[in-house]
Amino acid sequence: VAGHYFPRSQAQVYTSSGQVGYRWRGWLFTADSFYGSGLWGGFANTFEFPPTWQVDAAVAHSLTLPGIGQSVARLMVINVFDRTNLLQNGTGLGVFAPAYLPRLAVYGALRVPLPFGNTATPLAP
Repeated sequence: VAGHYFPRSQAQVYTSSGQVGYRWRGWLFTADSFYGSGLWGGFANTFEFPPTWQVDAAVAHSLTLPGIGQSVARLMVINVFDRTNLLQNGTGLGVFAPAYLPRLAVYGALRVPLPFGNTATPLAP
């Protein structure tokens, strides 16, 4: 170990990410993506896992709810292409369990003003 390089289990050679957003008539559409060249595993971290990538998307809209006030509704889709991404299989230096990125998931959220004075920030037109 003192005279030889070995990659760490949690290291990748390349990583990148990006995001785009578009506002249209009170709606906000966003998409983001990331790519990783693959973590290391196996005996003494001599094996590199396949690359991982994921695309997420969301849409949000400002609205005024009677009796509540200015609110923002949001719908998010995680892992749009439902891709199975194996981060590590439980081998490697100090790694004892497999790990995966999340599968396809859909989340909804409603941001409302707090009753003691704070308000939800509306989306800009």
